[in-house]
Amino acid sequence: MSKVLFNIPYQLKNFRQFNNLKTFAGNGYWTKSVQKKLEKKYSFKKVLLTDSCTSALEISALSLKLKKNEEVIIPSYAYPTTASAFLRCGYKIKFVDCNENDPRINHSHFLKVLNKNTKVVVIVHHAGQPEDINFFLRLKKKYKFKIIEDAAQCIDLRIGKKYLGSFGDFGCISFHESKNIHCGLGGALIINDKKFYNLSHYIWERGTNRKDFDKNTVKKYTWTEIGSNFYPTEFQANYLYNQLANISLVQKKRKKIFQLYVDNLKSLIKKKKIVSMNLNLKTNYHMKYVILKDLQEREKLKNYLEKNNIHSVSHYEPLHLSKIGKKFTKSAFKNAKKFSERILRLPIHTELSKKQIFFICKCIKNFFKI
Repeated sequence: MSKVLFNIPYQLKNFRQFNNLKTFAGNGYWTKSVQKKLEKKYSFKKVLLTDSCTSALEISALSLKLKKNEEVIIPSYAYPTTASAFLRCGYKIKFVDCNENDPRINHSHFLKVLNKNTKVVVIVHHAGQPEDINFFLRLKKKYKFKIIEDAAQCIDLRIGKKYLGSFGDFGCISFHESKNIHCGLGGALIINDKKFYNLSHYIWERGTNRKDFDKNTVKKYTWTEIGSNFYPTEFQANYLYNQLANISLVQKKRKKIFQLYVDNLKSLIKKKKIVSMNLNLKTNYHMKYVILKDLQEREKLKNYLEKNNIHSVSHYEPLHLSKIGKKFTKSAFKNAKKFSERILRLPIHTELSKKQIFFICKCIKNFFKI
């Protein structure tokens, strides 16, 4: 069998490129169209399309304007830019551990880290599955902190009547090519608190009041905030608009692939050879991973799959163990370390065939001699 690739970005068929493309640099017809489409489809209050999820996080951080001793709690098991966005603003960060077999924040440890100086909590919806959002919303009422949802991997996932990204004060989504739908590299900032609508927009638009100037509500086009050029190009927005139109098809395909994995790996889970990701949680089918006994077993299985032309990948190192992260904590965060050493991500994308999935599962079973 030819190489089974870990990811193949979803590609549009018969894509008519760049209709109505009257500007190229950004914030034109297609940027506005995508923003409106996201707001309507997911009932988001206000959306700003960005050139990456990282940029969306940075705009949210810049919008908060924290004071010197105010703190931001961030999961140690998160992507580096989740923390970098707040460090670039000079904010004080504190890490929190995850669960042993689950990348979500450990509640007990969070309550130990939470204090009177906590003004922002960043929650990460990992692997296409939701954080325990209600736990944080209850605490938000008491402690009055802001919630930033890093929903990079969770487009199109609804909990109850609301979609992820709309629970916190801000939500951040990724349209990187590794995600369910994409524009090569892109993102979106979801603004759920009206008091940030104008401020975040100024930051997004190079720190200027251009939107007011274009509406003739101010006389001068001027610098009003510390911002940057966070636009995607109109090429990206145009492509993303068409990807959004196909999201139901994409999700349907990914769901079938995800379920085939679940059905074919049941015996390994039953015999406790592997630990499954939490199947009681809702998912948008972004990721399929298994959890092994330890680092050594994970690497052996990964190498075994590679020998069989299957590309599987481990995940990122916890932030507290990184060169930069060590500057901000001396804590061990044992669960995050253990989880990162045991997780193995399996291929999942719309081009994956049933035959390939059966072969992947067969190889995993052969590895465990089942």
